[in-house]
Parts: sequence; structure tokens; C-alpha cells
Amino acid sequence: MATFTGQQPCAVIGALAELNYNILRRLNRKFLALRRLTMLLEQIGDQTELVPNIGLLIPAQDINLGTYQALYENCPALGLPEFSNANLTVLKGNVIQAYAEQIRRLLNHPYLRLDNVQNALIRFQNKVNMGGAVVENALTCLQTICVAAEETASFFNKISNADIAAELTAYSQHYVAEAGDALTEGMRIKRDEVETSITYLRELSTDNVVTAL
Repeated sequence: MATFTGQQPCAVIGALAELNYNILRRLNRKFLALRRLTMLLEQIGDQTELVPNIGLLIPAQDINLGTYQALYENCPALGLPEFSNANLTVLKGNVIQAYAEQIRRLLNHPYLRLDNVQNALIRFQNKVNMGGAVVENALTCLQTICVAAEETASFFNKISNADIAAELTAYSQHYVAEAGDALTEGMRIKRDEVETSITYLRELSTDNVVTAL
């Protein structure tokens, strides 16, 4: 078995520390990049532009000549054909088709893509390291060993104490305090609102009786 003397132990520890440091750095960079992406998705999304006056929508089963006219006038975003003397079945079909189009647009809404971003972060973390906390603990431990040995010069040939401290702090914030969640609470609420609207529109398109939001 090989033995190490002098500064050799810290040279080996330094190599291990650099590996763990780079893992931590990649995790932190990915988190920040995906957090910026979620912010952009939040900024370009506006549910009210897609389904305005959602409380005025009417179940397809309740459509008659009067309710169709009311939908046409009060909810122009639905894009309903102008009222005519068409039979009731045609009018209901127009409403169901309009609701289906709104559902299609909501399924492509930026807020729903927030989950895809979050899942990408989880996959990246699992790929780079099964547990970021293991890297954090290993790096702290390795740093402590060489600091105790007063051989920090050889240990930090490529990375400084400040660099390590910055990455450890960032990791603790992103993956511990924020639990690795690139979505803010406000983003999650907006995502849930879109999902609720999709469910509601699907109910309106059936023969089930639903209560307006």
C-alpha cells in the first residue's frame, strides 16, 4: 500500500476536491439557468388573454339560443361564429369546438412548461450526482483536512477558499433552503390556475353539470 508524506496527501485531496467542486459548480449553474428560464416563461404567460371572463362560460348542455348569443357577445376570445338560425345541435357544437380550442391553447401555455423545466433540473442533478449533499459534505470534509494540516497552498492550486465557500453557500441556498425547486411559489400558483382552467373547460364541454368558478 502506498504511503504519503509531506504535502502529498493534500495533493490527492486537492484532486478529489476539484472534482467535487466542479460538480457543485455545475449544479449551481444549472439551477440559476433554469430559474432564469422559469422567470421568462412566467413573463410571457398571461392566462387572462387566453380565457378571459371564464366565469361567464356556460356548460354545453345548457346552450340555447339566448345563452349562445350571450357567449358570443361577452366572450369574443372564444371566436364563436356569429349567431344565425342554425339548429341547437350546431350551436352546441360551435361552443364545444371553441372550448376545445381554448384547452389546446392552454396545454401549450408557458406556465405548464414550468414543470418541464423543473423536471429537467431534477434529471440533471441525478445525472451529475445522485445526491448533491454528498458532494457538499465531501468538499467540506476535504477542505477541513487540508486546512487542519496547514497545507492550504498545495490544496488550492486551482480553487480558492473563497471559491469553495461561494459554491457551498449557493448550493445550500438552491438545493437545501429552496429544496432544488426552480419554481417560485407564485409560479406554482399560476401553473395550478392553468391546470384548473383546463379541467373546468373539459367539464363545460361534457353533459355533466358543473358549477362556474
